Amino acid sequence: SEASPSATEDINLIITRGGSWKNVHAINNGIFLLRNTAWSIRHCFEIFTSRYSYTRFLGRSLVDQPIQLSLLLAQNELMWPPKDEIEMGQHVMVVPKRRLNSFRRNPLYSNVDAEEGGQWERGDFLAHFASNNKYSLMVDLLDQEKLPGVPPVEERYSFPLPAPGVEHDQYTNAGTCWCNDKQIHCMPKYHVIGVHKAGSKSLMRYLAGNPGLAHSPHVEDPVRWLTDSTLAAEEKKCNVLREKDKAKPHYHGYPDPIYINKGDTSHALTTCSFTDYTLLHGKFTTNEGFCFDGKVPGLEKPMFDEMVIWEHGPSKVRGVGLPDLFHRLQPSARMLITIRDAVEVFYSAYNHFGEFGVTKKSPEHFHAFARDLTSFWNESGCTVANFRTCLPPELVQGGSWLSRALYSEHLPLWLDSFGCSQIHLFDVSVDPYEEVQRLYDFMGTPDNRAAFNVTRAAYRVHEVTKKDSTRNNALNKNSYGPMLDATRVQLEDFYLPYNKKLCDVMAVHECLRVPLFQKHCHVVDGK
Repeated sequence: SEASPSATEDINLIITRGGSWKNVHAINNGIFLLRNTAWSIRHCFEIFTSRYSYTRFLGRSLVDQPIQLSLLLAQNELMWPPKDEIEMGQHVMVVPKRRLNSFRRNPLYSNVDAEEGGQWERGDFLAHFASNNKYSLMVDLLDQEKLPGVPPVEERYSFPLPAPGVEHDQYTNAGTCWCNDKQIHCMPKYHVIGVHKAGSKSLMRYLAGNPGLAHSPHVEDPVRWLTDSTLAAEEKKCNVLREKDKAKPHYHGYPDPIYINKGDTSHALTTCSFTDYTLLHGKFTTNEGFCFDGKVPGLEKPMFDEMVIWEHGPSKVRGVGLPDLFHRLQPSARMLITIRDAVEVFYSAYNHFGEFGVTKKSPEHFHAFARDLTSFWNESGCTVANFRTCLPPELVQGGSWLSRALYSEHLPLWLDSFGCSQIHLFDVSVDPYEEVQRLYDFMGTPDNRAAFNVTRAAYRVHEVTKKDSTRNNALNKNSYGPMLDATRVQLEDFYLPYNKKLCDVMAVHECLRVPLFQKHCHVVDGK
């Protein structure tokens, strides 16, 4: 209800609730109105000088908001827990979010925002981009509403389009490389982009075993600078590491690549920027990454890396689809994609990543989980592009596992930008030796002896798998029992319409005619 003029005479702060306001964020101070009064000056001074906050409001990236809320509660300006979205204190008025603070943010929070009536809608006073990917959200909104002010594609990113090596024709066999202030920068020629839990780690081992190929010892780089998904905590850590690098005695204007190691391994990492990414791979070429007379030396061995970007394929990055953006950045890139039976990918991801509190993972639990997820997916019309907003929060992670092997939805996006000549599918369902030979031929480094050596271990694991019923698949590190037959039938029914669509795509793109997909088409024809 509207407050009377007399009731608002002492109001100095007008603010709104945050997301999940009944439990945590009783206010959101991303946007608020503050009257120029003595009370307001004192309030700001208290926020900036206070060392006090209720613990429950603290977060990894929130500092001033928890302090501000704690002060307002301690001074009895607001009540805890909040009862209504609207609240009136002696000096503070809390108004509905859509009055001045409508959220437009990461899809992970869209369901909560919609339920609380705080999601931006046409006609709202303004939009608050309360997310790490603010620029993408802004461009999407401008484009959606057909508003002026959308910058040209070439000006939207923190990296050049195309990469400098493309501009100056500095292609090498290694990839797209160029010199900048005596340092070599490189984008590898080949990129393993997925599919996670479909044999991508085996593929990386096979590649590393070919002496004709070059690579850095790093894997699983999510290249968040490319997908516009950098986390606030990661950005802060990158800035700290960059300042430390500048303080090194050997710096002299030649920076080291900055990246964050993941966990206790130095192999899995997150590069902090495009420049850090290209410097990192430039250092694994020759001469510790330095140029000769301003020119890139002849780099003969093709380079490869692993990018964790498969699930971002259907997403737009600042208004441009990721495959299109990648092609604009590196038109000569070659994409390596592992494929495995979709049902097995889903089950492997469930066993590897699934956390369900006190509930123990089991074939029976997986059956119920898969049943609920696929039913909700179909009834709600979810897709690989919208499942994060389509599914309820407790099913979003499962949606990621379910959707990553919907090849009919993902592959056409990459084929539209790169075409068959630049995409290779590695089919883990067939004989490893023959498939590795085919892989090496695609990369221009045929080596039958290397193919034999790198696949010997795979044959041994397959033999162990046959003897050990607790191993569901030779590719899995972990042991777990096979799924129920009823679950397999249920999931095969779910994937069937997608496989039918895949068969139509195969008719157009010859590079998709691999044994696994051909097997799916035989099943489709028999239905």
